[in-house]
Amino acid sequence: MNPDSVGALLDETIDAHHLAFEDVDGYDPEWPLWYAEYMQGKLIDSFGLSITKSELVYFLVDAEIKRSKMKTDKKWTQVYAELFIDKYHIESEDELERQK
Repeated sequence: MNPDSVGALLDETIDAHHLAFEDVDGYDPEWPLWYAEYMQGKLIDSFGLSITKSELVYFLVDAEIKRSKMKTDKKWTQVYAELFIDKYHIESEDELERQK
């Protein structure tokens, strides 16, 4: 797992969420709940990460608070992905290979 793979999952989630809320142009004040529901199974199945929906909701809300305080030109999904990797101490495949 790396920031690109987490970012890709976030991009997929954006598209799925927008489709689910198409009638209101994607507007959903409770979006972290929906995102957590969508992402949890994919994080478990694709990355073997054991994470609860509650943890994901907390992470998403916290990541948005942190992102809003940053001065960056990065896309929000990239910021979230980097925060996710950092929070869950996930090492990239390259780092794991170097440790061997």
